[in-house]
Amino acid sequence: MKKIAFISAGYLPVPAVNGGAVETLIDMLLYSDEVQKMYHIDVYSIYSRKAIFASKCNEQVNYFYIKKSNIVFRTVRYIYNKYMPNYIGNDYIHKIVKKYRNSLESYDAVIVENKPEFVQVLRKYVKGKIIFHSHNDFLNKNTKNAKKISSYYDAFFCLSEFILNRVNEIDVKNKNKNFLLYNGVDIEKFQKFDKDKMKIIRDKYGIQDNDYVYLYSGRLVPEKGVRELITAFNMLNDENIKLLVIGSVGYGKNSKSNYLYDLYELSKNNKKVIFTGYIDYNEISNYYHIANVGIVPSTWEEPFALTVIENLASGHPVIITDSGAMPEIVNDKCAVIIKKNDIINELYKALKMIREKQFKPDDCIRSSQLFSKDIYVESFIKNVEECFNEN
Repeated sequence: MKKIAFISAGYLPVPAVNGGAVETLIDMLLYSDEVQKMYHIDVYSIYSRKAIFASKCNEQVNYFYIKKSNIVFRTVRYIYNKYMPNYIGNDYIHKIVKKYRNSLESYDAVIVENKPEFVQVLRKYVKGKIIFHSHNDFLNKNTKNAKKISSYYDAFFCLSEFILNRVNEIDVKNKNKNFLLYNGVDIEKFQKFDKDKMKIIRDKYGIQDNDYVYLYSGRLVPEKGVRELITAFNMLNDENIKLLVIGSVGYGKNSKSNYLYDLYELSKNNKKVIFTGYIDYNEISNYYHIANVGIVPSTWEEPFALTVIENLASGHPVIITDSGAMPEIVNDKCAVIIKKNDIINELYKALKMIREKQFKPDDCIRSSQLFSKDIYVESFIKNVEECFNEN
């Protein structure tokens, strides 16, 4: 049995006790019977007492936790890596290498999650394959030391054609090392709902049974287009509508920011805009089932957007921008695509039009099934095995 290691990005712990799309996707692989039967698995994660407790439920996987150094040490390394030409590793990857150097030499493959620069440290010690699993547009021709970094990797697992093409732009040789690995979603999870909990949610936020509910779910940061969405929603004069804004500034916590206060100010005179704050991932399907349509108004180049698939799996359509990979994961039976270069007017028109357009729940669910967790796991194993079979 081949031995593989996952090195998480080091922001949030694995298991995904504090949420996080990347960490949830890692969990999907770690808890898969198929993956566990194929490989001996080790996982390196940032320290979390809660995660250590949760990891006991997965006895087939070995977890290694890294505690942060003091802020001074971390800051010095950050400044050095940012401004100096050679990369010495951040505090997290430095500790992994220092403490587990001998283990790194024993792996058949090491999978680096979403931190491409880590390979500059790992390549000295890993004798097996090093694979970069790209969840964002962090490795492209504009990345510092992009050509050097890409040359150190044996393969790239890219979550969309959009990201795959961005990696290809660095060096034409990357085309031979690129594998498409679309994100996966637990489709069944988002088809389930609890009517009693849904009633509690409706009563809590004053949502009537005859309200038409628009839903945004994600981080409340500028590039996600939440300000533009609220601005467009404020232009509607319709009765019996609500905009349910689910999420917080960061992952897994209700922190505040100037941008969030701007959103509050923008919507203070519109009681139809509802902020829920952070909602635990295990509870979020009940919120999706209250909605009639999901909105993903990203103004940046969205690498994938799991929330698109989560909405579709819940049986309702989405309004998305022509951003990054989103147009490649939907079709006209389940989505309305708008141009982000005139986003407020485009959103306003789409918000009005969507209520008249007849989307079938079955078509939305069928579209989501192309990105099921089973397909995700199968694709992962297929890609890893192809990497092993290459000379």
